[in-house]
Amino acid sequence: MILVLGGTTEGRAIAQKLWERGYPVWVSVVYAFGRGFIPNGIPVRVGPFSAEGLRHFVYEKDVRLIIDATHPFAGEIKDIARKVSSDLGIPHLVYERPRVELPSSVIQVENCDEALRVLAPYRKIFLTVGSKYLAPFVRLKKEGKSIRVRVLPVSRSLRYCERLGLTPKEVVAILGPVSTELNRVLFQEFGAEVVVSKESGQEGGLLEKIEAADALGIPLVLIKRRRRQYGEVFHDFDALFTRLGELYGS
Repeated sequence: MILVLGGTTEGRAIAQKLWERGYPVWVSVVYAFGRGFIPNGIPVRVGPFSAEGLRHFVYEKDVRLIIDATHPFAGEIKDIARKVSSDLGIPHLVYERPRVELPSSVIQVENCDEALRVLAPYRKIFLTVGSKYLAPFVRLKKEGKSIRVRVLPVSRSLRYCERLGLTPKEVVAILGPVSTELNRVLFQEFGAEVVVSKESGQEGGLLEKIEAADALGIPLVLIKRRRRQYGEVFHDFDALFTRLGELYGS
């Protein structure tokens, strides 16, 4: 059995290719929302993995190889997968989104705290960092700044925005990635003076955000990926599947 840690566009594509080629495969997604994007017939496990839970699943399903195709910022599960695969002696292949070539207009920062310092001169801030990263930025409202946030159109994200004290007017619920033009319209309608994003790669719609911000002549503040030590890392499907065939058999 092959376990794909998914929840991303790439995870779904990898799982489908495995399924079409006759490999036994399970896909893991954190939220039930993600189940609806997995092609019919592919078994799906819903819910986060603890280290103990992943070990149990590997034993129960006789998993012989783990493919990590999680989001670039899903650090916890990446660390868990690395440790469990190492402890159990099973191959761990990681698909990592290629990095987008960044123009000089992009302001790169290491974390949210650094981003907050960079945002000091700006009054109207558009946040495209996902719901998990919102909390540090909500304090900007206490400084008299206006924020608008873009999150997934699912109940957990909207409930979290409510708990943070965000009003409906401050929230744009939309499934990304979206086009450059739609980004531009969203930024312009709000009157954004700066946009904040994560280094989520081209698949995460980063290029379209950069292009929209550039078209409006406003900066984009980018929270960089944290560099981690994983298993074998691949940036294209062909190389990943070639290696998988060597380890698992065709």
